[in-house]
Amino acid sequence: MLKALKDGQLSELERYEDIMPMDIADYLKHHESKIDLRASIQKKKEQIANNRKEQKTSLIKKVILTLINLNIEPSLAEKYAVKAINELPGSAEAEVTGRALQMFTEKKETKKTKRDNPKKNELQLIIDKGKRNQKSVYESLKEAGFIKSPLDDFAI
Repeated sequence: MLKALKDGQLSELERYEDIMPMDIADYLKHHESKIDLRASIQKKKEQIANNRKEQKTSLIKKVILTLINLNIEPSLAEKYAVKAINELPGSAEAEVTGRALQMFTEKKETKKTKRDNPKKNELQLIIDKGKRNQKSVYESLKEAGFIKSPLDDFAI
């Protein structure tokens, strides 16, 4: 066997099946249909993905243009259009536009309520409570424990 390998004689190598050179062309012809089928399936998947992406892009553009026509800033229109499409995949343009508009109005209302009712911090609440009880700001904060008496530090 080693002598056949050294010499490179095909007639001698054919005697040993495990080291005999293979004819790749016959193998590829035999399995070509499977390889072509896989490639065609992959191409079809890519085409379907591209079509979905194009449809989604065109829907986003239509919804954004509709929202811009309703005097919504372009950046906000894009933001709410994308959110609405993600919430309602496969829906019609009118439904997506309606949902985007609804989200925009909800956000606008929450901003108004936040401005109307400013949240007071803890110190402000303590000060207001002290004013109702006719106490000074210093006394209210001292009772709440925010101010320490200077004499307590020097007590012997």
